Amino acid sequence: ARAEQHRVLNAMLVLCAEHELNASSFTARCAASAGASPYATVNAGMCALRGPKHAGATLAVEELLEAVAKSGDATAVVTHYLAQGRSVPGFGHRVYRDLDPRAAILFEMIESLPGGSKEMRRVSQLIHTMALGTGLKANLDLALVACSRALGAPASTSLHIFCLARVAGFIAHTIEQYQDGRLLRPRAEFER
Repeated sequence: ARAEQHRVLNAMLVLCAEHELNASSFTARCAASAGASPYATVNAGMCALRGPKHAGATLAVEELLEAVAKSGDATAVVTHYLAQGRSVPGFGHRVYRDLDPRAAILFEMIESLPGGSKEMRRVSQLIHTMALGTGLKANLDLALVACSRALGAPASTSLHIFCLARVAGFIAHTIEQYQDGRLLRPRAEFER
């Protein structure tokens, strides 16, 4: 079981390390393009990454899964979120209209963990409810939290795994931006 836990943890780290020019990686690249030190570029990326619309969303997913675990009724929890005008965390992604492929990989791996089957039952109920109610598909945040829970990890572990893994990505982006040598300067278009 320990080898399988290591395999899942490694997959979580690899799947979080890099994801194109997301908000945090772009922020790190902007800092690097200005000549900031590697420490500063990682810090800049981390500031964006911790936001509730990025890796910080894992904290909201933890609350969601805990609510489902307590009530035993994913439909009631989702209905409550939607009735309050809240989005359901762990679903939808700007890039993926279908299931986030990173989540798909982790969902397949969860079953091999000691607490995986129980956690996947909750996740499957949520996925089914969301498919019927909103059509939104699961994203990486949901899969990370489900894996962390199946591993028996403490709260906020998913956020820490995401941040730790993304540091490697920030460093790679920083090196690449240093090699490019140009200051990033996007332009804004103003409406009249």
